[in-house]
Amino acid sequence: MISLLTDFYELTKNKCYLEDANDFADYLLSLQVGDGSYRNQNVHYTCVIYPAKSMLELAIVEKEAGFDIRYQKHFESAYRAIKNLEMLLDNIETEGQMTFEDGMISCESLQLAYLAMLLPEGKEKTNLIMA
Repeated sequence: MISLLTDFYELTKNKCYLEDANDFADYLLSLQVGDGSYRNQNVHYTCVIYPAKSMLELAIVEKEAGFDIRYQKHFESAYRAIKNLEMLLDNIETEGQMTFEDGMISCESLQLAYLAMLLPEGKEKTNLIMA
């Protein structure tokens, strides 16, 4: 919903969509734990359905729209979540049987790459790309 509402805002410039996206993002923030991951009942969900990617998309639009405090809060949340993915690599336990699951890996890889695209050139960007 965060990505969809952000897209609707970009199409219409109607700030009600940005407000709704902010509400969903703040709910997602309430599910973020100390290690940076987004969890539901202790199950790691950062690499399922791209929540950090959605948070980054919203943060970028918030920055463009002049919502600097929201941008900072949402960017930092996504950054922490993706850095957790970088640390865990393919050792993430999501719902279901604990196997090497290709959908999980593709969701993780996309989010790592998306953050890397937003960072300036340097060691941190290179590390994300190489993860």
